[in-house]
Amino acid sequence: MSQHDFDIANQTAPNARSDINSALKALASNSSGSVAPTTTFANMTYYNTATNILYKRNEADSAWITIGTVDETAGTFTPSGERALASQAEAQAGVNNTALMTPLRTFEAIGQANSAPVKTALNAGGSAPIYGCRAWVSFNGQSVSINASGNVGSVSSAGYFQVNFTTAMPDANYAVTATAQRDAGGTDCYTHVTTLTVNGFRVYVRDQYANLITNPLGVYCAVFR
Repeated sequence: MSQHDFDIANQTAPNARSDINSALKALASNSSGSVAPTTTFANMTYYNTATNILYKRNEADSAWITIGTVDETAGTFTPSGERALASQAEAQAGVNNTALMTPLRTFEAIGQANSAPVKTALNAGGSAPIYGCRAWVSFNGQSVSINASGNVGSVSSAGYFQVNFTTAMPDANYAVTATAQRDAGGTDCYTHVTTLTVNGFRVYVRDQYANLITNPLGVYCAVFR
């Protein structure tokens, strides 16, 4: 550690050489010392060896600006003004506007189905959990063509309608809701869902007399797991 006034006075050659070397050592060590240099310049740096804080002189050469703190043992540097990391409670409460969020805290705040931000976005109140739809489809039973869908890759007909997932379910313990429209003028039919597998399920459409309907105008299914 070394400090210098950076003023090389007129002197003998050996003394001038020593004075220059001292000035260079001060530059190389960021004018380090346990107290600030008495002679300062705009934008010079200074490292306090007592507090391990690195400073920069301001443009007006009137005050020191704290750059950050060095942990000499751990070999790390913490910038001045760095914001604290949010706790799990702060992340989930969602009211602190100054703490920083790590990936884990972000997941704790919005990555869970019962988190407050998710419920707010879905207009869901209360403490009961919420569950997402894992697949859905609207298809024309007459042409056996999909109108629109999510995670449903295909529908086929063989006296019933086979609905096939694009991505398989984790198991067959899911719930299916299904409705159907027999024709453009009415909805006098009901559905029967069976043969649930991880890859899909079957839908039977029947009329009020339990007769099989193979060409309903529309069939609508949603899967929850």
